[in-house]
Amino acid sequence: MPQESIGYVKLVWTCKHCGSKNPGTTKICSSCGNVMAETDKFDLPAQQELIKDQAEIATAGRGPDVTCHYCGARNMADAKDCSQCGADLSAATARKAGEVLGAFQSAPQPDIQCPYCGELNPANALKCKKCSGSLAQKPIGAPKPAAQAASATRSPIGLIAIGVIVVIAIAFLFFRTMDTTAAVQSLSWDRQIKIMAQRPVTHETWQDQIPSGAQAGLYAPKVRRMQANPAPNSDKVSGTPYTIDQGNGTAKVVQDCRYQVKDNWCQYTQLE
Repeated sequence: MPQESIGYVKLVWTCKHCGSKNPGTTKICSSCGNVMAETDKFDLPAQQELIKDQAEIATAGRGPDVTCHYCGARNMADAKDCSQCGADLSAATARKAGEVLGAFQSAPQPDIQCPYCGELNPANALKCKKCSGSLAQKPIGAPKPAAQAASATRSPIGLIAIGVIVVIAIAFLFFRTMDTTAAVQSLSWDRQIKIMAQRPVTHETWQDQIPSGAQAGLYAPKVRRMQANPAPNSDKVSGTPYTIDQGNGTAKVVQDCRYQVKDNWCQYTQLE
């Protein structure tokens, strides 16, 4: 199915050592200094915005980052030497890319509450603006929601007995039998003969499928088929935009496109 590119968005990743959120393009945790492991995954931010800087767009289109075999640091796809240890990257392993991360949400998102101090922060914030706590995890010892005790209700025995009596009474009224006598007063026969005759009958079909000899009538354009390529008398239909991981801290925003091809849907009349 043809894809139409809309742009790129920045992703985020969570440090496995300290639980801090980091921008997707940042290769080292800003809180503890640990490198992002090759198996760590990127996530969509709560607030997604298309990248507008042309240099950042060019970087996003280079392809997945590569991982140094010596120190495990992330490097850009076209890097020759590791930015962390200086090792040769000619045999470095490229990060996995191409995973669909989810739908692209461009609408403004509500503020998020800091799990440590309760301060409200913008949806795309990585740390609390008041206490600098990570917005990716809950504090240790956070109270758990109290379990609600389910209260079981029992029907009174008296109500059950009344219900049984009502059911028995209804069954007796509907299923009791009666004897009666009937007599036939008269008897007659009616004979019917079908007389066939041709008459005009109206049908509907596509214009190129009207039978020969039929008289064409009203017509209107109608979608006849969907296809991947544009065609005369067709309308493009775009699907919901979604994001694809590029393996470098960004995601490509695309949408699937198909074309509705229209044709004339006609009425026709013929003798039957």
